[in-house]
Amino acid sequence: MHHAGRAPQLNLEMYRVEPVLLERPPNNLYSGPVALACPWCGDQIEYQVLSVAAARLQWVLWRVLTVAGLAAMAWGTVLLIQSRGSSGAGVGVLVAGIFTVFLFGSLWSADYGITGPGAWWTSRPHFLRLQPPETQDELGTLACERCGHREPLSNGGYAAAKARLARHACH
Repeated sequence: MHHAGRAPQLNLEMYRVEPVLLERPPNNLYSGPVALACPWCGDQIEYQVLSVAAARLQWVLWRVLTVAGLAAMAWGTVLLIQSRGSSGAGVGVLVAGIFTVFLFGSLWSADYGITGPGAWWTSRPHFLRLQPPETQDELGTLACERCGHREPLSNGGYAAAKARLARHACH
């Protein structure tokens, strides 16, 4: 996305959206560079894209560290209960666990294996946002009772999906 200005009355940043497809490198590579040309300003933007295997390993690491933080929080709570709140070690373990869960839980939820300008947090003038595949339609789909053909609701809403479904080859 390319930054298109600010709407101060709504306290919003506005971006021009342009879909791009970033392909992951083969699994025998850890990551690969990808250069994109912004269609709005012409700037070349460089991203580093992890392979599928590398991205999965990184996501497993974030999950393991998040669970370790949860375990530390539980252990710190047990230490505090056993010492009736007077254990400095219990407080330290609890705080470390909270910090670990916050840090690695945030990485777990925000990381999709791409680094570069605007890949994790909003930056100007460019911002990259993961778009789920159309097969994972958040709004749902309508399905033909005869053949099982599906039409997504996100492409024009219920009425448009119903009209497309009525016109497909089965009917």
